[in-house]
Amino acid sequence: MKNDIKYPLFMVIMTILVLTAGACNMPSRQVDPRPTYAAETVQARLTQGPVDTSIPDVPLMTSTPIPATPTESGPPTPTNSPIPPTETSVPCDRATFDSDVTIPDGTTLSQSESFTKTWRLKNAGTCTWNADYELLFKDGDSMDGPASQQLTTGSIAPGQTVDISVDLVAPSEDGSYRGYWWLRADSGVVFGIGASGQSPFFVDIKVGEPEPTEAPFDLTAKINLDQTFSVDFDTTTITSGSGADLRFHAVSSTEKYLEPRNGAQFKLLASRPTLATCQSEVLSSSQISLDTVSSGNWLCFKTTDNQIGLAEIEAITAGDPQTITFDYGIWDT
Repeated sequence: MKNDIKYPLFMVIMTILVLTAGACNMPSRQVDPRPTYAAETVQARLTQGPVDTSIPDVPLMTSTPIPATPTESGPPTPTNSPIPPTETSVPCDRATFDSDVTIPDGTTLSQSESFTKTWRLKNAGTCTWNADYELLFKDGDSMDGPASQQLTTGSIAPGQTVDISVDLVAPSEDGSYRGYWWLRADSGVVFGIGASGQSPFFVDIKVGEPEPTEAPFDLTAKINLDQTFSVDFDTTTITSGSGADLRFHAVSSTEKYLEPRNGAQFKLLASRPTLATCQSEVLSSSQISLDTVSSGNWLCFKTTDNQIGLAEIEAITAGDPQTITFDYGIWDT
């Protein structure tokens, strides 16, 4: 029994020895000493740590062209693209302002005064204005005017002018007022003046006491005043009496004066004054040296009869004795 147990153990040991000896006698595997790129890559990845193996998002290709980078190659090449034409056509309905025939802008009227405003307009369009065209109130102060009225009973061809009148009434309170108007064509199109054809024309007035206006004033008399003599402007006479207004006083050949007489007053001016100027100027009874007087000078004066007058010194003769020529007139105040 003891021999049977040892035999199998012996056989196992022998088998192991045979296999070990065989392995030692087999030809050894030769390893290529040259490293491969794959090995280097693996080694690098092992060194660097985990590698991102995800697939990056790559934009899809589209048909949109990529703009070319501009280069400095001189002026752009001309193309055959047509240039849009400039608008030069004249509209059918358009007007231009010519003048105010009546009631210029800023005219002063009395309260509730009736008046007629007249504009002169030109047909600046291509269509003829006919009896179906209207004058149309737009906005502002209507001054009791109509909302609309017939523009013309005839026809106004392109290029022609027409006087357009409307009856109005000034407001009942003092102040400044303006009303805007325009035109309406037979087609219903509303139009006005100006470059756009859409600007209204207007009436502009003031209500209140009218400012006094000076009527045309003519110098109605002429008189020659010799030195040492006096003149009465009220009667246009040479006199030395109590009615004399101005004396040509010659003290010597070098010292001469225009000397007011009997309470008359004068003021020497370089240019022609108005009635308002003569009324507002400070007149004086002081004598005026002839050295300060020249042809073309003017005199405001108040006579001994308290009349306001105006005189132009037309001429002064040379030598000694001398004569002064006056053109003058007296306002009817």
